[in-house]
Amino acid sequence: MSRVKLTEEEARSLIHEVKRSVESLVAMPAAGEQNKEFHVKSSHSEHHYTVALYQGRKNPHRHSISARITVNGVLLLRLCVNGSPHNNPDHTRVSGTHWHIYSEEYEDRYAVEASLSSDDFIDSTVALLERFHVVEKPQFQGGLL
Repeated sequence: MSRVKLTEEEARSLIHEVKRSVESLVAMPAAGEQNKEFHVKSSHSEHHYTVALYQGRKNPHRHSISARITVNGVLLLRLCVNGSPHNNPDHTRVSGTHWHIYSEEYEDRYAVEASLSSDDFIDSTVALLERFHVVEKPQFQGGLL
């Protein structure tokens, strides 16, 4: 099965289109829960996206939030908070909190440093939704630690 590849222009267009959450309430995952997802859709096209949430089992301040195209699974944007250092394909290294933004050359394998005002899970999720241009966000209910 061949992987779907996007051009820079296609990826940028999908990331920047205005979106809204399908769900009005999202329960944040408990520590170690990996399969918590909710959905957003474009306000002006038929594009649908899945936002996946993962909270670390040992460290509740370690989490990742990602946004992918629902139909083909192409990951467009991921935020890794308080994660392990990331080695990029060009041999550069990013420590701590970082973004993965889809590129034609590296897909989602390249990371850049992220500067967040908080490492709170809900705040981090909102930061990803802001960068992903989700203007109608769900309400978030805290998960169990």
